Amino acid sequence: MGLIQKGEVDRRTNFYEATSRGRRELSADLRWRRKKAGVLDD
Repeated sequence: MGLIQKGEVDRRTNFYEATSRGRRELSADLRWRRKKAGVLDD
């Protein structure tokens, strides 16, 4: 889905990070959840 990308630290260790699309999706989800919880007044 293009939300997370995998990188390699060394031959035995990987790391994962959100892509720019992943960060946008997370931000949108957080806004939606806060609105549903009554925390945001949109």
